[in-house]
Amino acid sequence: MEMHATKKQEGLAVLAMLVVTLVWGGGFVVTKGALDENMGTAAMLLGRFVVGAAAIGLLFGKTIRAQYRPGQWKSGLALGTVLFFGFYAQTFGLNFTTPANSAFLTGAYVVVIPLLWWAISKKRPPAVVFVACLLSFGGIALLSFNPAAGVGLGDALTLLCAVLYAGHIVLTGILARTVHHVVLVFLQFVACAGWSLLAFLVVERDVSAFASLPALGALAYLGLLSTCLCFLLQTLAQKYLSSAKTGIVMGLEGFFGSLFGVVFGYDVLSGRMVAGGALMLAAIVLPDAWQLLRPRLQQAPRGGAAPRGG
Repeated sequence: MEMHATKKQEGLAVLAMLVVTLVWGGGFVVTKGALDENMGTAAMLLGRFVVGAAAIGLLFGKTIRAQYRPGQWKSGLALGTVLFFGFYAQTFGLNFTTPANSAFLTGAYVVVIPLLWWAISKKRPPAVVFVACLLSFGGIALLSFNPAAGVGLGDALTLLCAVLYAGHIVLTGILARTVHHVVLVFLQFVACAGWSLLAFLVVERDVSAFASLPALGALAYLGLLSTCLCFLLQTLAQKYLSSAKTGIVMGLEGFFGSLFGVVFGYDVLSGRMVAGGALMLAAIVLPDAWQLLRPRLQQAPRGGAAPRGG
């Protein structure tokens, strides 16, 4: 439940979420640049989560020691496993698609979440959610579907990532009821680092990937900013923002990702990109926008003649 916030607190929270979406949007280009430096997917994730876990451990070590309870590592392992494979699918998929496609397709997780929750809770989402799904599929088709080649491998992996991210968010909502949020974040980062180390030793084993200064700079960005800072800012911001407003702001992540992709030359702005992106942004925003507008529409006068002046 959100805390009662003043206008100033709410404004600062929105600003914090804008910083989060900006950093995450830039992360698509940073990740693509590291891949271009021949850094493998497992190596990148290993560096990212080691940095992220170390930073959170240093900042919140006392809280983690005080709040941890025996057996909670299982929750962290489950959550970290889903998160790792989501990140792996997204990062590996970036080898075969552009930052713009990856940013927008990843954003589909916002639409997938209520469908997964329906499957778990057996409660049907509102009709507006299904409209959003149709808009999302339309945006995906315009953005990445090639009638001659079908959906590319990178696009398919990014869609898999969106489903896994949605599962991660739903699972977080369940586990966060019994595990302190800082403990849960730290444990899942440790689990992700463990999975990344295993993948690195089995698949890559190329330590030279860590010798490139651009790649190390990317790891610093992803570990300190995209992982540690953004999780902290999001947690703080959601104390003062409703889920509807948070979702609307987070929808800008895809916009920033595509914007950075165009600015840094990974993508070329086209009509299909604009139309597909607009549809996907509409799909992401629509459910939360409807949640905000519905009470006002229900309070509006219905039918009847307007009163006349005397």
